[in-house]
Amino acid sequence: MEPAEALGRIAYLLDRAREKPYRVAAYLRAAEVVKALAPDELVARVAAGTLEELDGIGPKTAAIITEVATSGSTAYLAELEEKTALTVEARETEPGRRYAARMTQRVGPISLTVPLDVEIVEAEPARRVALRARGRDPVVGAEISMRVDLRCEERPDGSALHIEAEGQVLGKLGALGHGVIQRKAEDTVDEFAARLARAVTA
Repeated sequence: MEPAEALGRIAYLLDRAREKPYRVAAYLRAAEVVKALAPDELVARVAAGTLEELDGIGPKTAAIITEVATSGSTAYLAELEEKTALTVEARETEPGRRYAARMTQRVGPISLTVPLDVEIVEAEPARRVALRARGRDPVVGAEISMRVDLRCEERPDGSALHIEAEGQVLGKLGALGHGVIQRKAEDTVDEFAARLARAVTA
C-alpha cells in the first residue's frame, strides 16, 4: 500500500464513521499533497523527517505517511477497518435456496446485530441472482427487510456487475431518518465493490 492510498482510505472510513468533516478533509488534503510529490522526494522527506514542512501535512498524517512508506501498512488504518467493518456470517440451511445469516454493522450512533433469513428467489447461474432477506435485532428493536438483484453483464472488455436493491427499515434504526440509512446503504455497496475488486486482483 502506498501512503496516498492509505490516507485516502482513512478519509473514507472516517467519513463512514460520521467523524467531523474537517478530519476527513485533512486526510484527503494530505493524500493530495503526497500524490503530488516525486517518489524520490517522498523517500528523502521520510528519511529526513521533514514531511511536516509541507503545507497540508501535520504530525499525525506525517507519522502515518512514514509508517506506510517504511512498512507498507499502518496500525491506524487497520483499527479503523475493524471498527467500521460490515461483518456477515452465513450458513446454508436449504442447499442453493436458503441461508441463515448474521449481520453486524454500525449505523450512526447505533451498533446492531441482525439475524437474517435469506432466501434465493430467482437464479440464473453465472448471470443473475435475486434474494430476499428479513431480520430483526431484538436489542435495538430494528427490523430490516430487503430484496437484492445481482446481474452480471458480459462486455467486450470484461464484465459489469449491476446491483439493484430495495429495503425497509423500521424501529429505532428507522428513526435515524432516510438520509442516514441511504448513506449507509451506499457505503455498504461501495464496500462490497471494494472487497470484490480486491478478491479479483488478489
